[in-house]
Amino acid sequence: MFKGYDTFRLTRSIPSQTIPVGTLGVVLMVFDGDHREYEVEFPDGKGGNLDTAPTHTIGENFMEPYSPDEENGQ
Repeated sequence: MFKGYDTFRLTRSIPSQTIPVGTLGVVLMVFDGDHREYEVEFPDGKGGNLDTAPTHTIGENFMEPYSPDEENGQ
C-alpha cells in the first residue's frame, strides 16, 4: 500500500499513454474503495510532467515501491 508522496516505479504500460515501464512516479492522492487507486504524476526532471496529461489514476498493479537507496546499491 502506498501513501501520499511515496515514490514508485511503473511496472506496466498505462493504456493510451506513452510513459515507459520503469519510469519513476510520485503518489499525489490515495482513493480508498473496493479497489484502491492512486492519483500519480511522472515528473520530467525539468519542472514539468511526462506525457500529455499532468496526472494519471492507476491501481497498485501498475506500481512497485522505489527507494533512492536502490540507486546507491544499498
